[in-house]
Amino acid sequence: MDELLDALSGSSDSAVGPDDIRYQMLKHLPSEALYTLINTLNDIWITGNFPSTWHNSYVVPVAKIQQTLPVTVPLLLEAVFVK
Repeated sequence: MDELLDALSGSSDSAVGPDDIRYQMLKHLPSEALYTLINTLNDIWITGNFPSTWHNSYVVPVAKIQQTLPVTVPLLLEAVFVK
């Protein structure tokens, strides 16, 4: 549970991915929901059975001074899982 709370507390709201979930939503979940989330993430880790939707993300063009760079915006739960 500490790893999940560290990942959430060290994250700031950024661009919303395809799941429309924001970090603030997860940061304000009650303890029971956080335990359900961590158990789900642990099951995914143990089984290696990743949700097919985790293979999708937004690619957003970001204009820089001399060029435009593609930036990938993943699903939020995928980003939390990777942290």
